[in-house]
Amino acid sequence: MHTLGKSFRMDPRPGHPDEKVVLDIPTWNFDWQLQYQLATPLRVHRGETVRISCSWDRSLEPNRPPKYIMFAEGTEDEIASTPTR
Repeated sequence: MHTLGKSFRMDPRPGHPDEKVVLDIPTWNFDWQLQYQLATPLRVHRGETVRISCSWDRSLEPNRPPKYIMFAEGTEDEIASTPTR
């Protein structure tokens, strides 16, 4: 997530009895994008689902001109998904 990122959450095996949230960041920090790691590595097997939920907030950059935000690697784009806000 880039500069409009507000929150980030990751839960492997959604919908299964052993479902648990392994990462919940209610206030995302752009500077974490390359450095954030789980304290304990997560083993995911082929075919398993990992759900990642992100939210964005355009008010985090009030002087940024409005534009359609799209999936891309640029700082003014977003990498998790296309936000709807």
